[in-house]
Amino acid sequence: MQKRGPVLHQGVSLIVCDNAAVLQETLVQANLSEVEHQFFSDRAVVIPTGAVLQIVSELKARGVYPQVVGGPLGAETVEDDDDA
Repeated sequence: MQKRGPVLHQGVSLIVCDNAAVLQETLVQANLSEVEHQFFSDRAVVIPTGAVLQIVSELKARGVYPQVVGGPLGAETVEDDDDA
């Protein structure tokens, strides 16, 4: 059997949150039923990159600051401008 190399996906982001209950509640209230998403664990979810800003802003409004891998381009700049 031949080993395959790593698989890279485009257009998806990983959100990891310290508080599993807040993540679950936020995703339900954000109405992600129409958005394809996949949980890796109770604290980690993969969602389309286009939905990241909405989810992260709702989590921050609840006092939770998640880690995001593969966020939308330019998102770091927007967050840095808000902090200034």
